Amino acid sequence: MLFGREVVLEGDASEEEGRFLNELRDHREQADYDHEPIEADIDTLFERTEDFLASMEELV
Repeated sequence: MLFGREVVLEGDASEEEGRFLNELRDHREQADYDHEPIEADIDTLFERTEDFLASMEELV
């Protein structure tokens, strides 16, 4: 994934942040293409997403 190659490997984001972005992509694909509901704690995902976005805002 481009984020991993360009941002994580350059040290601008942590591997954990890269894995989280992959997790979010997986959830989005599941929501788009699967017929089963997503089994995840949405409140926790939302909080982690806010933290991720705050971290990325520091880069730009």
